[in-house]
Amino acid sequence: PVIFGAGLFKLKDLMSMGANDASGMALLLGFLAATISGFLSIRFLLNYLQNHKLTVFAIYVWLIALLSLARAFLM
Repeated sequence: PVIFGAGLFKLKDLMSMGANDASGMALLLGFLAATISGFLSIRFLLNYLQNHKLTVFAIYVWLIALLSLARAFLM
């Protein structure tokens, strides 16, 4: 909701710039793609968290941290 409101607020600025039909269509398609992918991502994450624990995520974070530390010390 916050990003949608910010987008509506900035829409006024975009309209004052005189966007043509092609850029307006690209903006609309980008907005729709971001909305759909964001909704599906949040839906997947909430469903996953209801049915699983965060063990896989914790292992992933530890591995990335160890790789980052190793890279920092070896470079």
